[in-house]
Amino acid sequence: MRPVIKNYDKTFKKIDQERLAFALEKHKYKFMKFIKNTNIPFDNNQAERDLRIIKIKQKVFGCFRAQTHAAYFTCITKI
Repeated sequence: MRPVIKNYDKTFKKIDQERLAFALEKHKYKFMKFIKNTNIPFDNNQAERDLRIIKIKQKVFGCFRAQTHAAYFTCITKI
């Protein structure tokens, strides 16, 4: 696997390793950012947990009928 893909051409079919190497090279400043800054978590599990309750509510019951109902729901789920 090459660490850097020069002259990346979208018309040429690449194997998975080449696509991974290109993505790592393209976004290398984003990867491992949590090592330099300890305030950044290495995963997004907390964000997923925070949204899970709201998504389950949407799937089961649908949307809120009024803005006040949404406010009540957020007050209840904070507990």
